[in-house]
Amino acid sequence: MDAEKGLHITVGTFDRGAVLGEGKVTLSREIQMVKAGLLYGDSARLCSIAASLVLSFQRFAENAMSATDVEQCILILGLVEDRIDPRAKAILSQYQALKAKRHKNSHEYLLLDKLASALHEWTAQFHDILAHQAGFAGLNELKRAQTVGLLTIEALDFTETKIKEADDRAAEMVMKRVIDAVEGTNSYPLFDDPVGMIVQAGILLGKLRPSEAAIKRGRQIGTAASLLRDLPHFDAATMDEVLDIRSELERPLVRFRSAIIRLAEGITPAPWDDEFSSDLEQVIQRDIRPVIADLEDAIQANSYMRALMTRVVSDPKKFFSPTAFAAPAGLSLVATGHAGLLQLLAAVAGFAPAAINALDVHYEVKRKREEIERNQMFFYYGARRSLADNA
Repeated sequence: MDAEKGLHITVGTFDRGAVLGEGKVTLSREIQMVKAGLLYGDSARLCSIAASLVLSFQRFAENAMSATDVEQCILILGLVEDRIDPRAKAILSQYQALKAKRHKNSHEYLLLDKLASALHEWTAQFHDILAHQAGFAGLNELKRAQTVGLLTIEALDFTETKIKEADDRAAEMVMKRVIDAVEGTNSYPLFDDPVGMIVQAGILLGKLRPSEAAIKRGRQIGTAASLLRDLPHFDAATMDEVLDIRSELERPLVRFRSAIIRLAEGITPAPWDDEFSSDLEQVIQRDIRPVIADLEDAIQANSYMRALMTRVVSDPKKFFSPTAFAAPAGLSLVATGHAGLLQLLAAVAGFAPAAINALDVHYEVKRKREEIERNQMFFYYGARRSLADNA
């Protein structure tokens, strides 16, 4: 699937405190927001300082692992000079100084080889550290959606940027995408609170001018994401499970989106305004919870009717087969005449009322099921049931 095909979501998060040694990098918030976005939308772009840095670190680590000559090691260690062990930094400086010396004796050439080997070892260790950090942060979960073409993760190119400069570069990149989502006409903006505050400040300062279309889309995805993230077991669901549910409920999702559009029209604040959450909660309590309760009652009643039909006719297919109403052995309508016909009717008379009632129940259950699945909130119910089954 193309990176921005169909209903496209821009997920924006902002967390400077979790990067570059100021705290452990974790992508748990990004994972939950992306899961909600992809459960509702068709594709997503993640604009996150933390995710950008972790993904870039992983790519950087892969380069470190594939470094075959000492010059590549020097380039890699030079880019991360503020994060490497002081001993590695000393070896790097000593190697560079000795390498620059014009006339070297045999002892110095041997020392140069030893220093080069040490640089290779430090580069490999740095790869292991970065690879572990990427896995611990949760990047692999996000990359599942990226691998199947549903998610794009913004990342820096560390061939030009030193890691000590990465936070500023990542912040600039994230904000550019946020501005595009707020002022553009295509993507649905789904932001965390820090990005929402930045958007508010930009509007107050006259630096941001959100389009009306973007505000409407933001209300819609904000409403949908809030509902979906409140589903039981949603936080514990894996990305693969969410994508499977999304695929299974493709048709009900169309009606669910229609309901979300209608419900979001009852919300006045923009999705990044402080009042958005309180208005959304009113809509949920007034318009959504009662519909879901009615849907659950209808499903429970239909399940009871199905169970009742099963008790009346233990094997409906066998009961309603042509042979179920055949004449008793030895009887023939042609041979027995009126007397035989009366005997045949008497033979099946005891079964006819049950057959008619069971058939009525069968069609009523089927009709009710189709009616339930046409309910605009059936997607929400189906997602909740699937998450519970997977828990």
